[in-house]
Amino acid sequence: MKKPTTTSLILLILTLIISTLFVVFLDNLEKNYNIRIDLSFNSYATTSEITNKIIQNLDKNVNIYSLKQTSINDLQLYELIKKYATISDKITYEHISLAENPSFANKFAGDASNPLSADSIIVYSPDTDRYRLLSPSDFLSL
Repeated sequence: MKKPTTTSLILLILTLIISTLFVVFLDNLEKNYNIRIDLSFNSYATTSEITNKIIQNLDKNVNIYSLKQTSINDLQLYELIKKYATISDKITYEHISLAENPSFANKFAGDASNPLSADSIIVYSPDTDRYRLLSPSDFLSL
């Protein structure tokens, strides 16, 4: 059996470094510029042209706050929210921990039909000082 030469080891290490850099580059490209191919059934993770136009034509800032701890069941929702944020610089997304920031909830009061809870998602416009609370039932489709 042949012993690996120094040249072949250097080429192997160089190939691994270049491959790693390429993967990191592609990951950043996808996160920052929303470049992703949707291979899902019925393209459920693709935003429609109408949605893209609405998001691109926003004239007021929109902050989306998630109070819920991210779970495997919510990844599709959070990926969609992050996608909205890459389409328009008017949209920002942030996860808020009520345990670390309990006074945050004081600004957003719910009502009897839709109270603020640890599962809420808040869509807030600081320009108009209006908000909407979304509960998990708002994301269910039959």
